[in-house]
Amino acid sequence: LGRHGLRLHDPRPELTELELRRLTTRADEADGDLDLVPPRLRDLAGDTFEGEAPGLPRTLALASRLVDEGFYDHGDTARPGHSLARLEEFLAEPDRVIGFAEQYAASAGVLSRIGGTPTRVVVGYVLPVARYRNGAAEVRADDIEAWIEVKTVERGWVPIAVTPDRSREP
Repeated sequence: LGRHGLRLHDPRPELTELELRRLTTRADEADGDLDLVPPRLRDLAGDTFEGEAPGLPRTLALASRLVDEGFYDHGDTARPGHSLARLEEFLAEPDRVIGFAEQYAASAGVLSRIGGTPTRVVVGYVLPVARYRNGAAEVRADDIEAWIEVKTVERGWVPIAVTPDRSREP
């Protein structure tokens, strides 16, 4: 999220991909609810994670795929929602994913958990540093963002951006 500006929810410095890859995770014990995940999403997770080590390497491969290949929707092209059925529709064409931050984060959260990584979805506001004046800033609707956090042994919950840059429009 560093490219968007100051991270208000988390004062920890942004980690490089190499630093992230060195962190370890423990498989989440609360994955019984993943039995309801549609087969198409499980297949996409399998394709994305093929050849990747369990844990953060899988999640980073997923994040890279979404950020590099996805498109951000500023209009009303993408249907709203992030239920499992809606996420299946959102990811139906893995080579042409178009949506907004909450859909990317919800998808990454589910797929990452399929990959065995303890993950949660976070929604918050990310403000450009330049907007701050005397320690205060105006928060606008466009400042809303969503991302995932992965629970690591060494650092606790670590944020990972999974949404393409807003300039990547279809």
